[in-house]
Amino acid sequence: MGLINRAISYLNSLLTIKNSHGVLLAENRLADKAPGSPECFGLKRYIVKNFFWRGLQTFGKQGLFFIVFTIGARLLPQQNFGIYNYVMASVMLLTLFCDFGISKATSRHIAMSRELKIDSYEETVFNMSLLSLLVGFLVLIFLVFFGKIFFGSNYVYILYASPLIFLVSFASIQEGLFMGLEKFKKLSIIILVSGVLNILTSYVLIKKFGISGAILGQVLFYITESALLMIFHGRIAFKFKKRIIYTIGKYSLIIGISGLGYFLFSRIDIVILGHFGFIKQIANYEIINKLFAILITPATIISSVVGPRIALLFAKKESKEIWSSYKKTLLLTGVGSALILVVSFLFFNFIIRILFPGYSIMELKRIFLIISILLMSQSLSTVISAGFSISTGHAKLNMVFLLVFGTLSIPANLLAVNTYGFAGVLYTTLMIKLLSDLLYIYKYTRILYASR
Repeated sequence: MGLINRAISYLNSLLTIKNSHGVLLAENRLADKAPGSPECFGLKRYIVKNFFWRGLQTFGKQGLFFIVFTIGARLLPQQNFGIYNYVMASVMLLTLFCDFGISKATSRHIAMSRELKIDSYEETVFNMSLLSLLVGFLVLIFLVFFGKIFFGSNYVYILYASPLIFLVSFASIQEGLFMGLEKFKKLSIIILVSGVLNILTSYVLIKKFGISGAILGQVLFYITESALLMIFHGRIAFKFKKRIIYTIGKYSLIIGISGLGYFLFSRIDIVILGHFGFIKQIANYEIINKLFAILITPATIISSVVGPRIALLFAKKESKEIWSSYKKTLLLTGVGSALILVVSFLFFNFIIRILFPGYSIMELKRIFLIISILLMSQSLSTVISAGFSISTGHAKLNMVFLLVFGTLSIPANLLAVNTYGFAGVLYTTLMIKLLSDLLYIYKYTRILYASR
C-alpha cells in the first residue's frame, strides 16, 4: 500500500557475507575491519549486489504492475476501470485474512534460523503454506455464502478473482523464503519473467474480455510466479511440524492484525467509495495511488534488504548497531523522499498526458497535491515498520497503531463521504494517515533509543 538509491553506504553496517548454505562468513561490524582490507571490500561488493538485485526486483515488479495498470486504464472505459479497481481492493481484503501475516513472519523466521539453526527452510515453507491453504478455504466458504450480500452486482467479478485469495498468499510465502535466504538475484529474475508475461497476456485478455480479462490477467500472473518460485527454491520437506506452525503462527497473528489495520488504514476508502457509487472517482484515485506507490518503492526496497539483517542483529543483541543504522536510514529516507517529491511535481503533467490521455490532468493533479503531503511520512514509516520494527520484535506496535487508526478511518470516511462526497474521503484519509505516521515514528524512535 519513495526514495532513490542512496542507502548502499549505510548498509555496510548491516549486512554480512554468507555462503550458499547461509553460514556466516564475516561479521557485520565494519568497525572490526580495516577500511582497505579484502574483507571490507568483499562485504561492500556483496552489499551492492544484494541491493541491486533487490532493487531491480521491487522496482521491476512495481513497474510491470504499473504498465498492466496503465493498459487497463487505456483499454477500459473509466466506469469499468473503476469497477475493476473496486473488485481488486475488495479481493485484497479477503487475501489479507488468508495470509494474515504468515508470509512476513515466515521470512523473519527463516532469516533468524540461519543464525540460530532453528528449523530448515524446507520445513518452514511447507508448514506455513499448509496453514495458509487451510485459512484460505475458510475465507472462500465465507465468500460463497455471504459474498452476494456484501458485493451486490459486482459479486460475479469477485468470484472470478477469488483464486487470488490462495495465490497471493502462497506467492508471498515463497518470496519470503527467497528474501530470508537473501536469494535476491534469483527472485528478481523470476518476478521480472512473470511480469513480462503478465503484460503480454493482460493486453490480449483486457482487449478481448474487458474487466474479466483484467482480473484473469492478475490470476495468471500469480499462478506463473508461484509455479516458478516453487520450482526454483529447491527441495520441499513434506513434514508436518506443529511447533513451526505455532511459533510462526503466533507472531504472524500480530502481523496479520497489523495488515488488516493497514488495509483499513490505506484501502478501505476505495471499498467505501465503491459502496457509495463513486466508481469514476475510484479510477482517478487509483491512478494517483499507483503513482504514489512507485514514489515510495525505494523505501520498500531498503526495508526489505535491511529487514533480515536487522533480525540477525537483534538475535545477536547488537542494539547499538541497530540504533546507528536506524539514524542513518531515517536521514537518507527523508532527504531522498524530498528530492523525489520535487521531481514528481516537475514531471507530473507530462506523465499524465503520456500515460493517461483520457483523464483530466487538473483533476488528477488536485488529488496528487493532497496525497503528496504524505510522501515523506509514509516513506519513513515504511522503512521503520518493515525494516526495523518487525525485525526487532515490535510488530505489536505496528498492530496497535494500524488497528486503532484503521478502525478510526471507517466511521471517519463514512461520515466524510456522506457529508462532503469524494473530497471528504481525500481529506479524511490525509489527516488520519499523517497523524498516525508522525505518532508512530515518534513512539518507535523512543523505544529504540531507550534500548541502545
